[in-house]
Amino acid sequence: MSHLRSLLACGLLLGATAGSASAATFTFTGGDFNQIYGPPYTTADHVIGTITLTAPLANQRPLSDAFAILHDLQFDDGHQVRTYVAGQSFPDTFVCDIKLGTDLTGKINAWSIWLRETSVSQGSPQSSLELYSGGNLHEQVGQGNASNVVCGSIVLTNGAARINLADASPWEAIPDGLIFRNGFEQPGSGQ
Repeated sequence: MSHLRSLLACGLLLGATAGSASAATFTFTGGDFNQIYGPPYTTADHVIGTITLTAPLANQRPLSDAFAILHDLQFDDGHQVRTYVAGQSFPDTFVCDIKLGTDLTGKINAWSIWLRETSVSQGSPQSSLELYSGGNLHEQVGQGNASNVVCGSIVLTNGAARINLADASPWEAIPDGLIFRNGFEQPGSGQ
């Protein structure tokens, strides 16, 4: 499964960066979940994903809405894949919230990302994926019964979370033309 997830992320990176020279792509690799709400999740599962923006993030950007510059994203927790492409007629994912902030060098250091499965009716199972940089909760994924509003409150009956951790940033910038590289530099910075 891990190999398949890596291939999915690679495919999104290749497709997203082709023909978009001014785009900025970031990968996310979360830590293993330490709270399990129900099957099929385990403590060996974690979130991986990519975000491609139509423009680089400014240095010292305060945590603020990034939907206007969102080109596409894909996040996978091993049991659900949330995918969004700007302008897509019938996306399978609704972006309830996407806020990003950066440090002095443009590295993502603050984030709030909340994704929900679309095309579900009230009371039916709805997948959710949430990533946060502040507080005790860092990642929460799973399924609960949908409310009457796509981004309304739901109680996850099957899911997992990663909480109370002070890890290094799970974000990595992907420099223009490269798929894998160590470091956290902003694309095109040459550092």
